Amino acid sequence: MPNQEMVTIPKEKYEALLDRDYFLECLEWCGVYSWQGYGDAYKMYENEDEA
Repeated sequence: MPNQEMVTIPKEKYEALLDRDYFLECLEWCGVYSWQGYGDAYKMYENEDEA
């Protein structure tokens, strides 16, 4: 991977992010996209991402 930018975070934060990522994957595997409110949450995410 050419010239990837790196960041430094505490190990505890890194592990928490990995854990949260796995939990989100589990939600997706269980069909969270079909749950009420998913569309609203995705819109919130996209709006924050654009800011």
